[in-house]
Amino acid sequence: MKTQISKQNAIIILENVMKQQTLIHRLQKVTDGAFDEYCGGTKPIEVLFNVDFSKMSGAEYALYFEFFLKTVEDESLSFRGKAERLYSEYSRINEIRKVYN
Repeated sequence: MKTQISKQNAIIILENVMKQQTLIHRLQKVTDGAFDEYCGGTKPIEVLFNVDFSKMSGAEYALYFEFFLKTVEDESLSFRGKAERLYSEYSRINEIRKVYN
C-alpha cells in the first residue's frame, strides 16, 4: 500500500530538503567541495514522486538533477519558494513520464 502525502506536506518536506541542500551547497563553495558525501536530498524526491534515480537513463536523471541544482542555487527564492518550484516541476515531469511509460 502506498502512502498518500498531501501537496502541502510534500512542500514542507521539500522545503526542508532545500534548507539542507542550500547549506551543503554553501559549505561546498567554502571548502572546495569537501561536503559532497552529504548530498542526500534526492531520497525524499524519489519517495514523493515515485521515481528511482538509479534506474533512470542518464538523460532522464540529468533532467531531474539539473533542475534540482538550479533551484538550490537560486537565491531569489525563499526555501518555500524553492520547494514549491520543485514540486510543480517534478509533478509536471511525472505526468509526462506516465504518458511515455
